Amino acid sequence: KNLMRRKEALLERADCFVSLPGGVGTFDELCEVVCEKQLGMNPRVCVLLNIDGYYDGFLQQMKRMQKDKILYVPTEKLILTATTAEEALELCVKHHAENQNLKINTDENMKAVEKKKKTEEKEKEEGQTGGNGEKIEINEKEDVVRAAIEARAQSLKLQALDTASRRAILLEIAKTLAANKNEILEVNKE
Repeated sequence: KNLMRRKEALLERADCFVSLPGGVGTFDELCEVVCEKQLGMNPRVCVLLNIDGYYDGFLQQMKRMQKDKILYVPTEKLILTATTAEEALELCVKHHAENQNLKINTDENMKAVEKKKKTEEKEKEEGQTGGNGEKIEINEKEDVVRAAIEARAQSLKLQALDTASRRAILLEIAKTLAANKNEILEVNKE
């Protein structure tokens, strides 16, 4: 029907993912799987069938992202590589057996996201003060986790929009990122 539904079906039904050499659609699906894996939403193995070094450039870019601290999970934990179909299948069988009980319930994740969002809104309304009026110190790690959960919730909402609306929002995001490029690069260096 459309690419988004196809990817949803792929993510819901697959026990593992093997990416054969392919075009833009293959890279789109691959990046979706890797992104969900990085966010902890997908425990299933992802294997690149790297025939004749087809994915060498992609793997090099992933390592660069990790080096620049843009990728928060080591590449080796996100993607496995194989040079033959047999090797890819062996990796899938091995990791599927290890992870078969780790299917993620997205409904529970979304409920957790909504609960965090409500808590955050309540804290803002209260001026981040406790019941006795004292200022609450928020741990930097908690801020990062909360921001990641909020970003994923917003991403899911964005995916549910029609193409024109999604495009308009993404263009605004791109403009904002471009305007704040130097600040973003400084934060990533830290």
